[in-house]
Amino acid sequence: MKKIIILFFMGAVSLLNAYDTPPKYWAHFKEAGSRYGLDPKMLAAIAMHESCLNCTAINRANKNKSIDVGVMQINSWWFKTLSKYTKDLNSLYDPRFNIHIGAWVLKKCTKRYGVTWKAIDCYNKGESKAQKRSKYIRQVNKQYEKIKRKNYN
Repeated sequence: MKKIIILFFMGAVSLLNAYDTPPKYWAHFKEAGSRYGLDPKMLAAIAMHESCLNCTAINRANKNKSIDVGVMQINSWWFKTLSKYTKDLNSLYDPRFNIHIGAWVLKKCTKRYGVTWKAIDCYNKGESKAQKRSKYIRQVNKQYEKIKRKNYN
């Protein structure tokens, strides 16, 4: 019985420590946030919602037949523009590169809508379909609130 209690306690401590650990790729979120003048916690919240921080995530289920790639789920709509800057779109599987591209996309949205939830929806849907309220915004906000309570440096 003592062993079970000790194991339970050790597991609980490990879980609490993991909960207080900054998100995977936190240094990249901070770097991209600084570069583009964005909140790194918001970038991490988007990534957590989009891919659960999976750098090899691919979504092929979009209604418009586009695909989303990597940590920030960069949509294939951006591939033509990105091909001007990189010869290898496989770079999107690199978490640092993908996070910076995601920050670049979000910055385009904040230039249009300001630092608002509509800009977050723009990240997901594009400029022409962005809304002030959406399921996507609620889901990202849920992740953001979890991260915001933490004191990551």
